[in-house]
Formats: sequence, C-alpha cells, structure tokens
Amino acid sequence: MRFGERIQTYIDVDVSVMEMKIPPLTLQPLVENAIIHGLESKVEGGVVHISGRLEGEQVILIVKDTGIGISSEEVAAIFREEKRKQIHGQTTGLGIINVHKRIQHYFGNEYGLTMESKLGEGTSIHIRLPYSPM
Repeated sequence: MRFGERIQTYIDVDVSVMEMKIPPLTLQPLVENAIIHGLESKVEGGVVHISGRLEGEQVILIVKDTGIGISSEEVAAIFREEKRKQIHGQTTGLGIINVHKRIQHYFGNEYGLTMESKLGEGTSIHIRLPYSPM
C-alpha cells in the first residue's frame, strides 16, 4: 500500500492450483523480497507477477518482478550454506533459503526453489511442489 501506484501486482493462477494448500509463509517472503530488494529502489517502480500452473503431478508457482535484478554469483550465494551478509538492516537471501528448506523438509529434495535473475531486468523465483488437491 505504501508504494501506491509505483508497484503493480498481477496474479494468474490456474483454478486447479487455487484449491491446493501450500505450506505457510511460502509466497509472502518471496513477494516481500521482490518489493524490498527488487523494486523499492526503482523510482519508476515496477511489477510483481505471481503465477501458478499444474505440470503433470507438480505445481509450479512463480514470483517474478521487473526489479533491479541480481548477479548469477549472488543467486548462487543465496543457495550456498554460508554466512549471510546484511544489507540495509536485512539479511540477504534468508527468506528465500528458509522457504526452499521448508519445502524440501515437507516434500523432499526434488522440490523447492530455483531462481533466475538478470541485472537491470528483474528476478524470477520458481517454486516446485507436489500436486495434492484438497
């Protein structure tokens, strides 16, 4: 709300996926990261797009932003087991790795997050979960 019209959001999730329960705090930290780390510093703002689809027996949720992006080295560092660095009072990558580990804990190592980013263009996080309708 505090960003007004600077940040737009779009949600495009298949109906079959909308009926599925996902672990708590799966999407919230990723959307928050997109806003704080990707879009907040852009004067013109940007877009956060959340999508979801069924692929066979798996659900793919995607949180994508048109933010500042990060380097491939930073993406790799987020998924490595190492001490996190503080930027603007926040620990870099902590929310992402926590979501990734939580999903793997619930469902196994074949599930979790992958992340793609391009400096100046934005970041896309793919969440892979097993499909389990209610």
